[in-house]
Amino acid sequence: MFSVGIFHSFRLAKLTRLNRGNRAVLLQVLACNSLAD
Repeated sequence: MFSVGIFHSFRLAKLTRLNRGNRAVLLQVLACNSLAD
């Protein structure tokens, strides 16, 4: 599940071009994925 989370995070990052607000969201998503893993 962790690798899938990373894939979706990178996909989201590519779509949003890493805006400041979205970057914080991505960090939270990665943190949640690492905890879930």
